[in-house]
Order: sequence, then structure tokens, then C-alpha cells
Amino acid sequence: MGTDFLGIKESEMEPHAGAILIAEPFSLDSFFGRSVVLLTEHSEMGSVGFVLNKFIDIPLHELLDDFPEFSGKVGMGGPVSSNIIHYIHTLGDIIPESVRIYDQLYWGGDFEAVKQVLKSKKVNKKNIRFFLGYSGWSPGQLEEEMQNKYWIVAKTDYLKIMSYDNLWEILLNERSLQYPIWSNVPEDLSFN
Repeated sequence: MGTDFLGIKESEMEPHAGAILIAEPFSLDSFFGRSVVLLTEHSEMGSVGFVLNKFIDIPLHELLDDFPEFSGKVGMGGPVSSNIIHYIHTLGDIIPESVRIYDQLYWGGDFEAVKQVLKSKKVNKKNIRFFLGYSGWSPGQLEEEMQNKYWIVAKTDYLKIMSYDNLWEILLNERSLQYPIWSNVPEDLSFN
């Protein structure tokens, strides 16, 4: 009997706010393929999250009027409400009305305070990340996708979440015993 070395094993944990979803490498989904999603909300009412490793090529200050220059990339948070800006950050003690996700990671808060903090130049792209749109799942939808082996549910530290580089590969390499070749599989399987 053979071993399925390409399939998703059991997830490390159940989905919850602060967990990450790591997409399997063979998905043909143009948006979520090879993505890493931070769940900011998960309950019987559904789930909300932000794709951490897909970006647009337009700076934030060009998308929004009267917004200070910001050196961080703007993420494509998901296909839902892709005309609305969302943000996660480590500035919960500075930005009123922020919602704590876990540890020192927060979601949202007073937008005018965000603009003032950015204008002061006291924070940078390691403190705050912006997204167009979000990823959303109706009640039971995420659990169904997990049963279909689409996602690994895992945890990582907030510093990795606040980084921008090769997150999907980094997180898979941390799980190298469980998923030994995933990060080396080409996106286009005809290039082998």
C-alpha cells in the first residue's frame, strides 16, 4: 500500500482567530492557490481573514486621498468587498478601537489615528499591513474546505505575519517533515 506524500495531513489545530490557513500547492483556484490567510474571526457565524502573501502594485497613498506615503505593499486581502481597506497591526496601544487578534497583533481601529501615526513616521511596514478586501466563509464553509483537504490550519508568530516575503514557502519549510516537497513544487506543473 502506498503513502500519499502530497496530500494534507491532519491540521495542527482547529480554526480560530489568530490561526493561519496554508493552502495546498495543487489548487487551481486563481485567488487562494498557494496563499496564507490570517483568520481574524471564526465562530458559528462564519470566518473572516486576510490573504498575507498576495499583493497589488499600487501604493496605498495612490489609492486613498489625503493618505501619507507608506512603503509597505498593499495586500489583496480577499475577494469580498475588494474596494474597502482593512489593516492589521501591532499598535493596539496607540490606535483606539483596535480589536486584539492574539499576542501583539490587532485588527482595525480608528482610521484617523492610523493616518496620524503614519504621518509621524514613528511606525513602518513592520508595524502595520493594509489589505484591499477580505476573505470570508459562511457558517460551515471553512470546515467543509478543511474536510476536502484544501487548508492546513496552523499557528505562527506575529512577526512572520507582519513580514512580506515568501511566507507560504517559509511556513511549509517549518513543517518539512509533514510536507517535504510542497514548497518545491512548481506553480505550473508543466515546468518539471
